[in-house]
Amino acid sequence: MSIVAGGAWIAPGVAETLRSARRLEGFATLAELKTLVAGADWVPAGDLEDFRRGCEAVRLAQLAALLAAADAGEAWRPERAAVLGWNGSGCAAENRRYWQDYLANGRDLGRGGLFVATLASTPVCEAAITLGAHGSGCYVKGAASTRELAKLCGETLTMAIEIGKERAAALVFAPGAGPEYPDCASLEQLFEEMRYRKWK
Repeated sequence: MSIVAGGAWIAPGVAETLRSARRLEGFATLAELKTLVAGADWVPAGDLEDFRRGCEAVRLAQLAALLAAADAGEAWRPERAAVLGWNGSGCAAENRRYWQDYLANGRDLGRGGLFVATLASTPVCEAAITLGAHGSGCYVKGAASTRELAKLCGETLTMAIEIGKERAAALVFAPGAGPEYPDCASLEQLFEEMRYRKWK
């Protein structure tokens, strides 16, 4: 069974970590949150070179991943970590906007220069690049059960990221034994259930 070694949650105007209970707030855009994250001495440096051209799903994944890695502390080892996108909305909204732009511009004058996450795995892979993670990267749509997700992670150090509309949650599942956590339908719900737990 995996343990939850750390995590992060982002919603409009607020970002929180799980174990360390750090909070960043007062930002109006993800670019402003990036500035706060980059300025926090407790967050590890990450590769955010593609942040400016990334869509909202990519930006949410990158920032949630950095905050979750910071929260996991020494348990986070990018050289052996996998990054997994799980359920949520993936990048459906970005694909819809891209298609609508394509149609609106006569099917040949769409915003070709706009970087759009056209695969559900794109935000996760960008987050893995940001973290320098060397393990597997993929997106899985499955049962709405965090216990089933933990089984999927198995004995591999895995950061699971769930992206929704203007929201993201990232949790680090690490091999080990610990207190059983509740089975939840989403990572955001599991974050909420665990946020007041006393951490060692």
